[in-house]
Amino acid sequence: MYNLAYELATIYHSGGDGTLPPARPFREYVDWLDGHAPEGAARFWREHLETVTHATSLGWPAEPKEPGGLGGDVLRLGRAQTAALEAFCERHAVTMNALLGGAWAILLQRYAERTTWCSARPGVPA
Repeated sequence: MYNLAYELATIYHSGGDGTLPPARPFREYVDWLDGHAPEGAARFWREHLETVTHATSLGWPAEPKEPGGLGGDVLRLGRAQTAALEAFCERHAVTMNALLGGAWAILLQRYAERTTWCSARPGVPA
């Protein structure tokens, strides 16, 4: 996603002629990864998250799930609700993903009564 934002900004600031510098080979990234020990990344995250003492709880008991199951609820929005959210995103120059991510962050903060937490993808152990 960073590359896309970078490329769009480059085009925008160049006057919109659509030219971009040549892309760097993916091999360079692989070589860069090979040059970095995973212990360094693990140390960085341990230090960065040292104040996180436990998983964020939303205050209600978790229902047992089938092994490998994610569980969850489905909420279907009507066309008017969807259009209202899309209009909000357009007015505030944010993506729907950013809006929902922000809503999730506010939900966690309010229910958990914490200002610091760590979030992972559903189904991925913390």
